[in-house]
Amino acid sequence: IVWLHRHLCKHCRTLHIQRPRNKYLDVSRAYLAYSKLRKRRKSQTRMIKRRLLQLLEKLLEQLKLLHSSYRDRLTL
Repeated sequence: IVWLHRHLCKHCRTLHIQRPRNKYLDVSRAYLAYSKLRKRRKSQTRMIKRRLLQLLEKLLEQLKLLHSSYRDRLTL
């Protein structure tokens, strides 16, 4: 997720377009708080997994849309 977000930001910077909105900062803060917990409940683990998977799906979709829209201007 971190790599994908950096990749998306880099592409938007090179294209001089606004980054697509997503919950990356919220999820990363929640994951940091979760990782600092000494004892983790099963419900918390399920919740953070679900949020991370949803964020991953959204980032992949945004990257796919960006690549399809700006295919000729992007170099990989």
